[in-house]
Amino acid sequence: MTRRSRSGICGGHCAAIGLRVLSGKLDKSRHDKLVSLVEKMLEARKQLSEAKTDGDKDFYANKCAGLDGQIDALVYELYGLTPDDIKIVEGENKNPVGQHLSNTVK
Repeated sequence: MTRRSRSGICGGHCAAIGLRVLSGKLDKSRHDKLVSLVEKMLEARKQLSEAKTDGDKDFYANKCAGLDGQIDALVYELYGLTPDDIKIVEGENKNPVGQHLSNTVK
């Protein structure tokens, strides 16, 4: 059962686990944009799975990749991620300790 309160569906627990609660006109706009992008992504994925020609498959794969990038950017903006944060999330900033361990374990 979902718990509701004045602070929203999570009853104030969302912030405790790092989920952002949307509020206000700007967040409504972001929400609507995110929903629109996800709907477009679902449709593009469906079209990709139904594509017959290599050209169509490439087209829909590129469309999905573009939509995925837009969704990521909107989520990063929503959470206020810095370029360094984004590198970590996307796995571009490898942990030197992790690299060291992976190089020694064979």
